[in-house]
Amino acid sequence: ITCPYHSWSYSLEGKLVSAIHHDKESFDRDSISLTQVRIDEWQGNMFVCLNDDEESLHDWLKDLYSEPFDLDRFEMGNLKTAYTTVDEAQANWKVLIENYCECLHCSVVHPEFCELVPIYGKGFNYQNDRFDNGVSLAPGMTAVSFKQNEGLPLIASMEDLETYSVFGAYIYPNMLIDVNPTVVAITTYIPRSPTHTTIITNYLFPAEVIGNPAMDIMPTVEFNDLVNHQDIGVSERVQRGVASKSFKRAYHSEMEKYAQQFVKQYRQDITNV
Repeated sequence: ITCPYHSWSYSLEGKLVSAIHHDKESFDRDSISLTQVRIDEWQGNMFVCLNDDEESLHDWLKDLYSEPFDLDRFEMGNLKTAYTTVDEAQANWKVLIENYCECLHCSVVHPEFCELVPIYGKGFNYQNDRFDNGVSLAPGMTAVSFKQNEGLPLIASMEDLETYSVFGAYIYPNMLIDVNPTVVAITTYIPRSPTHTTIITNYLFPAEVIGNPAMDIMPTVEFNDLVNHQDIGVSERVQRGVASKSFKRAYHSEMEKYAQQFVKQYRQDITNV
């Protein structure tokens, strides 16, 4: 690991191994190693924790109201990243999170998505007649893509379901996981300022898809990218709205239970700082 400024180099364990223009005896190199931080892994995703006293990643994840461990059966850790998009949204990250956590806007903002997932068109992001946190695709639909029956292999455990389905989990505070029949999209929101967020989305497919010219992932990537940009557009409009002098507060309906959970958790956290 080499610093791009003064070219000091460190081992992968964080020990200083080279400091140009400095004699070895001029200072104690062991005393200026890189700071150690906790790193944990879940389903191929690396999580960094700056607090050594914080609970384990497993304990933290199991307490999240989005129940991310329900997604373990899809074996995300065995998938490979085939495509990545990076977008810049002129909106606060919390605006983007609340947008993700509800679907009241879906029929207006995501008409293409609602054709594939009918329950979204009714304003719900959950299906009361299912107990696995999934929602069903419309009859005859096989993928969240511009192309149906696209010939891509199914994600693990998808073939065990009665219908082609979509699953999602919000990993507080800034990670989204969307499991579709043929792809898993993992999105990270990186706050840059109170009105600017970088959005990184990784598209994960089974290993046999990578580099296979017979398998075209772009109809799937482009459909999901369309949905992302639709969300960015309305979130930027919300950001302009909350900047208005007339804005006092927002109101949640009973159908926005996940957005309410997010606001509750965030308020609790900033109160405890």
